[in-house]
Formats: sequence, C-alpha cells, structure tokens
Amino acid sequence: MIGDDGLTTFGERLKLAMFQAGYRKNTDLARRIGVTEGTVRNWLTRLLAPSGKEDVIAKIAEVLNVSLSWLRFGMGPMQTSAQESHNEYAAEDGLTRAQRLVLRAIRADIAKLSDPALEIWYAHYQKAMDKPK
Repeated sequence: MIGDDGLTTFGERLKLAMFQAGYRKNTDLARRIGVTEGTVRNWLTRLLAPSGKEDVIAKIAEVLNVSLSWLRFGMGPMQTSAQESHNEYAAEDGLTRAQRLVLRAIRADIAKLSDPALEIWYAHYQKAMDKPK
C-alpha cells in the first residue's frame, strides 16, 4: 500500500523513521527493541512488515515516535505522540486472546491489500456494520 508520503514498504518507512529519530546503525535500534541487527536489516530490505510481530512493531513505533498506523500500513501521518501510538492497540485490552489473534490477523491481511481492494473491503465492512442486528 502506498501511503500519502509515497513510501510503499514497511522497510522504506522504517528506514525514514530511523533516520529522523537519529538511528544511523541497525544495531542501535536492534538493541533498543530487543532484536538482532540481522532482524532489523531484514525488515529494511523486505517488502512486507514482519508478520506476527505486532507487539514488536508497536514497540518500534513507540521508540521512533511515529504512528503505528503509518509504520505498519503507511496510513495517516508519520509523526505522533507516544501516547497516541500506545492508544492504537489499547482497544485490545478488553479482548480475549482469541479475539486479539483474529484482530491482528485481520490487520495483517489488510496491510497486504492494494488501495482499490482496500476501498472495496472498507465499503463492505461499513455496509455490514450498518445492518440492523
């Protein structure tokens, strides 16, 4: 998905966020978030965000002070406060483990959609949510 800033991949967004936050070496970020330098290098060169690592992506967004939605999906503004970044996942607090897994799987699938497909998905979602129960 291409964000408003023209960056198409998680790696591109991560590289920009690292640069703007003053992280010039992969090892610096790796140490800060508790992963290896090779892991950070892989994220910088891959097209998709690391799957199944939503907690790590949330930590990266917090450390780099960028929006989780921007970093993960390329949506919305890049900059955010640390509190806003945390709040993007705060909705999960009251969910069961199974509900959290489903929600994270949906988020991961949405991230893979092209813009036209995403617009179709969202239209169907809104229509389903508007139906009387």
